[in-house]
Amino acid sequence: MATSASNGPEPAAFPAAFAYEHTDIPPGVTINAYRRDRAAAHRREMAARRAARRQTILRLAALPLRVIRRSTFVAPSVREARR
Repeated sequence: MATSASNGPEPAAFPAAFAYEHTDIPPGVTINAYRRDRAAAHRREMAARRAARRQTILRLAALPLRVIRRSTFVAPSVREARR
């Protein structure tokens, strides 16, 4: 078994060691807490995206249809070429 001068046996030297021991989980945080925090962050991000989409839809719904047809669904380069 390989040993290190300061820590004793190397973590990957014993038979039950994980093949990959570096993770994104910060030291001192449990896997469950890390997953819970990531899920909460993902939910916040999705809620922010939904709110932005909702605002866009409400803004478009307030415009006259002819304005929406001309400006929203046409690429800017096409819009410039039409003028």
